[in-house]
Amino acid sequence: MSRKLKITIVIACVVAALLAATYWFLIKALEPKIPEPKSDVPITYKIGWWGYQDDLVIDVLETKEIYSNLYLFNSKAVIEYRLRGTIKNKPMWKPYIKSVFLSERWLGNPENFKGNTGEVILTPVVGVKEDQAYTGERVSFDLKVQDYLQAGGWGTNTYLVKAQDKEQKIVLQQRK
Repeated sequence: MSRKLKITIVIACVVAALLAATYWFLIKALEPKIPEPKSDVPITYKIGWWGYQDDLVIDVLETKEIYSNLYLFNSKAVIEYRLRGTIKNKPMWKPYIKSVFLSERWLGNPENFKGNTGEVILTPVVGVKEDQAYTGERVSFDLKVQDYLQAGGWGTNTYLVKAQDKEQKIVLQQRK
């Protein structure tokens, strides 16, 4: 192999390495810094034995965007769901919210919404703990749950958020 060919191969390798490094740094620089969701209770995506749901009442459902900088390199938003209500149980077994079951699905494109439409269903999961002082009265709860919400495509993404008979609508815009 001639000296000229060896120099050409070395230069090509160096240029390829520089292009790869530049590409990697650009991707890292443009990658969004999405905050981690924070919740008062764990989120579960699995159903299980939920034997204490009968006396759960949700009085208030609120939704709030924590982070939604949706663009070409980011299609995830952080949404906060706030649930307030009451629960009760038999005396000596004090109820508490041990987790929240969260379910998401796409509904397609109903006529009354433009773009993508999703449904988010929140179900607080009630647990009990033995407490001799508990006499069966209603216990209030107020909890905040944050989670990622994925945009379904470019443009308007509408989500119907439901908890029991309460319903909220949240709209995210995915732009290019």
